[in-house]
Amino acid sequence: MSWSAKLTETGFAKGGEALHADGIKRISGSDQTVTDVTAAELKELIGGYFLVKAANVDEATKIAANFPDYDLDGTVKVREVIVFE
Repeated sequence: MSWSAKLTETGFAKGGEALHADGIKRISGSDQTVTDVTAAELKELIGGYFLVKAANVDEATKIAANFPDYDLDGTVKVREVIVFE
């Protein structure tokens, strides 16, 4: 069973998608200049994301401990979603 299927089965998964490495656009400045960015220009490339429901960042970090791509030199960054009211 895949890691994402396990997240869904346990009720932690709330969403997520793989992201293309090509077709990256950067929009910047007050004039909103749009430029094409290649993966080679980036310091890091985000391959995708998972949105999980966790009680707090510590629980989300524990969930991420089982990510299967660490042995492929993969990295996970855990960030909390800001909820605007």
